[in-house]
Amino acid sequence: MPYEIYGKATRWCGKPLWEILGNLKNHGVGRIIIRNETKLDYKEPSWYRVLKVQAIPPEGKVQVLPPVVDMGEVRRVRALVDVVLAGTYRGQEWLSTDTYISDFRLIPKEEEEIFTKVKKGELPPKFVDPNIFPTTAAFPPLLKELIIQDMKNRGTFTGEEPLLPMKYAYPVRVAQEGEIPTVDMSLGLGKTASPRLYANIKKT
Repeated sequence: MPYEIYGKATRWCGKPLWEILGNLKNHGVGRIIIRNETKLDYKEPSWYRVLKVQAIPPEGKVQVLPPVVDMGEVRRVRALVDVVLAGTYRGQEWLSTDTYISDFRLIPKEEEEIFTKVKKGELPPKFVDPNIFPTTAAFPPLLKELIIQDMKNRGTFTGEEPLLPMKYAYPVRVAQEGEIPTVDMSLGLGKTASPRLYANIKKT
């Protein structure tokens, strides 16, 4: 008799990071790990090279919004890794928060060179983003008015619009002096797949 599977398919497939690293010599330093989730998101290869590992005591409960759920033997680990995302080197990062998720897979040594397409022990060239990100962005309208009013009350308002300094979670190319940002961070409608729906909208 044929059967059908109902429910949302999970994006996770693999083992928790500690289950992999805890069974390797020197806790897997130098080895390459991948996540199934990034494999689904990007066509280009994405992987981590383990540089340093720190064990964390086992946890019995994990905060899952909104309640605290007992997930049994939950084990996280802190791992310093080289991050290659979508085929580009993103620098070093500490992994810890999501390491208990069963979504990690170890790349066998004989497949490392094929997978990374570089020689063993080397990394791709430093990440160079073709996009230039701005150093500042505009505040939301109401917040901007509140800031201007506060500056006027303090006597520090010069007539120039206050701007929000930007900080980015990943290494990106930030506009230097004289460079014009190519990424627009201003508030607005953004880009749409159906421009005709917004053809008659005018900014005021």
